[in-house]
Amino acid sequence: MKVLDQLVFFGCLHGLEASEAQKRAVDWAGRMEIADALGRKTEELSKGMQQKIQFIATLLHEPRLIVMDEPFSGLDPVNAVLVEKTLLELKDDGKAILFSTTAWTRSKSSATPSASSTTAAPCSQARCAKSKAATNAIT
Repeated sequence: MKVLDQLVFFGCLHGLEASEAQKRAVDWAGRMEIADALGRKTEELSKGMQQKIQFIATLLHEPRLIVMDEPFSGLDPVNAVLVEKTLLELKDDGKAILFSTTAWTRSKSSATPSASSTTAAPCSQARCAKSKAATNAIT
């Protein structure tokens, strides 16, 4: 199956009409600088190109919450910056973004202050016990 067909399929799974899914896929492919790959099969693409296609599939239906696992994996530095810039634009548009990454330097610049401060300090056993006790008291 060609990349464009896959993206349209994923868009339809999320309730988009095929024509709207195709329009969005083409627009996102241009934005992510991968329009030339739409007519190719996914298995013919590099890992980085496949990662960008997955990124597009995630965004086609314009979700309010975006969950990403290692969004910079397999990307060269230029494309990692492109993905980071896009995530920041989505954040500025009011989207909630949750992602796991080992690229802490890059993710710190993308995180909101509350997100980076909550992940910076490990939870001690005493603090976890207090938190559990407080949760039990509430429920």
